[in-house]
Amino acid sequence: MIPLKDILLEAMRPNVAIAIFAKYGVRNAAHLDKVQLRKHFMALVKKHHSDVGGDDNDMKWINAAYDVLKKNAKDVIDVELKPEDKIVNVEFRDVTTDEVLDAGQCNRHEYLEICRVIDEEGMPVEPEPRNNYNKIEDAWLTNLIVFRMSEEEYRFMAQYLEPFFKH
Repeated sequence: MIPLKDILLEAMRPNVAIAIFAKYGVRNAAHLDKVQLRKHFMALVKKHHSDVGGDDNDMKWINAAYDVLKKNAKDVIDVELKPEDKIVNVEFRDVTTDEVLDAGQCNRHEYLEICRVIDEEGMPVEPEPRNNYNKIEDAWLTNLIVFRMSEEEYRFMAQYLEPFFKH
């Protein structure tokens, strides 16, 4: 008799594999080429393998997800991603020098939370580009969103933004 978990691992779909990689901190697995995907996979192995104190169960899921994604790297159809898995690059830049103060990635929910927090703190900061998401097609219209503020304003805001902004 084959355990149900083994059947689920064998029949894993790309969107499930993407979600598994996201669970372990690789949020953009659907957009990686095979070389990048392997680098992330090897980093997960070094962290979660039983030889380094990790859990065999975690490695089963990571291995199964990698097997699916390496066959489909960069070919995974974006439509298969749930809205919460679709990410965008975000930069916080100094308004006067244009120096990058911080950079990372977030999904739609996290982006809206960043905007909400900035608004609640009364910061006169608008994202660039302003219209960056198509709700009908459930897709980002840009690869990069920039928030411009002073370095002091960013240091103040960073404490509030950290829970929503993934590095």
